[in-house]
Amino acid sequence: MFKVTDSAIRDAYLYLRSLPPFTRWNLPPAGDCTFGLLVGASHHAEYVKDGKHLILVNADTHITLTDMLMSVAHEMCHQRQEILGRLPLVKDSHNAEFRRMAKQVCSAMGWDLQKF
Repeated sequence: MFKVTDSAIRDAYLYLRSLPPFTRWNLPPAGDCTFGLLVGASHHAEYVKDGKHLILVNADTHITLTDMLMSVAHEMCHQRQEILGRLPLVKDSHNAEFRRMAKQVCSAMGWDLQKF
């Protein structure tokens, strides 16, 4: 059975970072990021810039590898917004720029944009 762990999140980041469109986004190496479990939350994942780039995934809401990969990729879109200096300060940061990146990712990965 699939299990979300810190190392699984890191490995997902490494794998996704090696694929387009992420290869063109100048994302930081995994060593400049922190990966962890999102505990006690109702949402699936979270990106935070607090010194390092932090990507958290909720193990309780991810039952398949594809679910986790999609969530890590989703947070990498927010990471890209932060790197560009355009991550909205509001909680709902799924603006036009995010939706454009999400469309690129889903098209490249064959994922359903509505589930992303």
